[in-house]
Amino acid sequence: MSEPTLGSSTDQRLMTSAAHRLTETLLSSGSKVAIVSLVTAVIGLSIAIWFAFRLQHHTDVAAPLGRATATLDSAIPESMAALRGWIAYGNPESRSERARIWREEIEPALVRLDSLAPKSEVAGTHEIFITLKSRLRDLQALQWAIEDVANTPGNEPASVLYNRRLEPIRREMSRAIGAAIDFVEKAPPSREAVDFMTHLVDFRSSVTRGDFALNQLLQDYDEVRAQTVHKRLAEARTHADMIEQRDSFRRSTDLQGWIDLAIADFRAYDVLVPGVIELRDSKSWNVAMMLAEEEAVPLSAETTQISEELFTAQSDRTVENADLMSRGAFAIIAMTLAMAFVSAASIFVSYRLQKRVKGVIARAQRLGQYEIEASIGSGGMGNVYLAKHAMLRRPSALKLLKADDASDLRAQQRFQREVQLTSQLTHPNTIEIYDYGRTPEGIFYYAMEHVDGFTIQALVTETGPVDPARVVHVLLQACGSLDEAHDRGLLHRDIKPGNIMLTVRGGLYDTVKILDFGLVRDLAGEDLDAAEERNVIVGTPMYMAPEIVLASESAGPAADLYALAAVGYFMLAGTTLFPPGEVRELLRKQVDEDVPFPSERLGRALPRNLEYVIMGALAKNPAERPSSAARFAEMLRACELDDWSQKEALFWWEDYAEALGERAAPVQLEHLRSGTRIEVAVDGSASRDGR
Repeated sequence: MSEPTLGSSTDQRLMTSAAHRLTETLLSSGSKVAIVSLVTAVIGLSIAIWFAFRLQHHTDVAAPLGRATATLDSAIPESMAALRGWIAYGNPESRSERARIWREEIEPALVRLDSLAPKSEVAGTHEIFITLKSRLRDLQALQWAIEDVANTPGNEPASVLYNRRLEPIRREMSRAIGAAIDFVEKAPPSREAVDFMTHLVDFRSSVTRGDFALNQLLQDYDEVRAQTVHKRLAEARTHADMIEQRDSFRRSTDLQGWIDLAIADFRAYDVLVPGVIELRDSKSWNVAMMLAEEEAVPLSAETTQISEELFTAQSDRTVENADLMSRGAFAIIAMTLAMAFVSAASIFVSYRLQKRVKGVIARAQRLGQYEIEASIGSGGMGNVYLAKHAMLRRPSALKLLKADDASDLRAQQRFQREVQLTSQLTHPNTIEIYDYGRTPEGIFYYAMEHVDGFTIQALVTETGPVDPARVVHVLLQACGSLDEAHDRGLLHRDIKPGNIMLTVRGGLYDTVKILDFGLVRDLAGEDLDAAEERNVIVGTPMYMAPEIVLASESAGPAADLYALAAVGYFMLAGTTLFPPGEVRELLRKQVDEDVPFPSERLGRALPRNLEYVIMGALAKNPAERPSSAARFAEMLRACELDDWSQKEALFWWEDYAEALGERAAPVQLEHLRSGTRIEVAVDGSASRDGR
C-alpha cells in the first residue's frame, strides 16, 4: 500500500476536524437514545406496577410456596447423596455437605412454608405441610443415626482404613524414594549410577501408579481395577528386588538408610493392600449402607412425594392466573418493541462510532509516533497492525483496543493491565513492549516487538512431531521467560503452542518468544479480576492445569509449568494430551484422567529421561511438579541429550521455513484467531469462547 504524507498542517487539521465531528455526533445521538430510553423506562415502570398489583397474591404466596417446595424436591435427594458419600467413602466433606443442605436449604424452606401454607387459597395445603414437616424431622434424625453407625469402629469404609493405615506409609515411602533419588543425582556420573537411578525412578512410578489405581478402586470397585492394582504392585516388587541386589552401588550409609526405609515401607504397604481390596469387595462391608438403603431411602422417597403433592396443590391456582398473564402479555409485547427500538438506536450509535474511528485511522494512518502499514490480526479485545516508528523506522506491532470496548471500563482496565504487567519483563524470550498511549479519539493502544516466524502450533500441525533435542532447546528458553515472570509475581495463565513463537534474533535461529499476557495475573496483590474469577475458569482447556479447573484463584506458578509440559508433550508426540472435544469434558479429563507416555502415542521410542521429566511436570498434584521454572530447566538439561545446534536450525529454516510460511500464514498474534481460549462459570451457568 502507498504511504500517505502525515506531517502537513492540512492533515493535522483533518484529524482535528474528524475528532470534533465524531464528538458532536456521539453527543447528539446519545441524547436521542437517552430520551427514548427514559420514555421506555417510564412505560415499563407503569406496566410493572399494574402487573404487580394484579398478581399480588401470586407473587406473595403461590410463587414463593412453589419455590420452597421445589427447593425441598432437590435438597432431599442431595442430602441422601451426601449421606452416601460419607458412609461409602468416609469423605468428611460429604458429612459437612449434608449438614449444610439441611442448614441452608431445607430448614429455610420449612420456615418459609410454615408462614405461607396458612395463607394459601388451596384447601388442605396446611395439613399437607404438617405431614411433610413431620417426615422431614424423622428423615433428619435417621440420617444423623446412620452417620454415627458409619463412624463406629468396625463399620468404617475401606477408604477410611486406607487413610489411617496405608496413606501414612505411602507418604513416608515417597519421601524416602525422593531422598534416595536426590542422593544419587549428586553422585559422580557413571553407568552404574544411571542404571541405579533408572530402577529407583521405575520403582517410584510403579508404586505411584499402583496407589492411584487403588484410590480409583476405593471409589468404584470392579475386578479390572483390582487386577490393575495387583499388576502395579507386582512391578514395584520386581524393581524393589533389583534395587536390593545393587549392593555394589549402595556404599553410602545415608543412601543405604533411605533405600532400606523405602523398601521396608513398601513391604508393609504391600502386605496391607489385599486386606483393603477384600474389605471393599465385601457385599456387607458397611452396616450403615444397609441401613441407608432399607430405611433412609424409602423415607426420603415418601418425603419427596409429599413435597410434590404440596407443589401440585398450587398448580390449579396457577392455571386460574393464566388469563391474567395472557392479558398482561400485550403490555409486555409493547414494552419489548420499545426496548427493541432503543437497542437498534444503540447499535446505530455504535456503528457510527466504529465507522468514524476507522475513517480517522484510514485517513491519518498514524498513531502517536507510529505509522500504520497493514492489518495483521484481530482478536476478542484488540486489532493488531504492522507499523513503523516515525523516526526510528523500527518495525513494530501496534495493538489497539476495539472500538466496541472503548467505553467499557472493565475492558480498558484489562487492556492496561496487560501492557503494564508485561512491560515489567525484560527477558530476551519474552515479547518486548515499546510504548503505550491513546489515539486522539481516546482509544488505547500499545506498541510491541514485531516477530516474524512460526508458532509451535503451526510447526507441529504442518511438520509433525519435533526432534527431542529441539524440544529441549525450545522448553529451556520458555523456562527462562517464565522464571523471570514468576520471580516478579506474575502468572501467565495461557501458555500454549499458539503463544510460543520461533523466530530469528541476532542471527540465532529458533529463538523463542512468549506472547500474549492478556490473562496475566499479579500474585503479589489483589488482581482487578480476582473477585470475578473466583467463580470463573479462564484459559485454554487443552493446556489448563487441574488446580485452575478446581480453584482458579488459588493457582500458582506450577500451573504455568503444567501448561509448558503439555506443550512439550504436544511437540514430542505430535498430538495433544487429550483428543479435542467439548469444553467441560476436557476440563474433567484434566482433573481425573492420566495420559500415556508420549512414546506410546507416537508409536516409537523417545529418550526415556526426557519423557520422565515431561510426565513429572504433568502431575495432577502441583506439589509433585518441579518447584520452579529454573528447576524444570535443570531437569531438562540433566536429560543429557545432544544439543540442537545452530547449524541444524539453519538447515531446517532453509529447507522448511518458506514453505511453512506459505501454508500456515503465521502471524505473531495467531492465537487471537484460534478461538481456543475460554471463560467458563464454575456453577455451569455460562461459558464464553475466544476471549
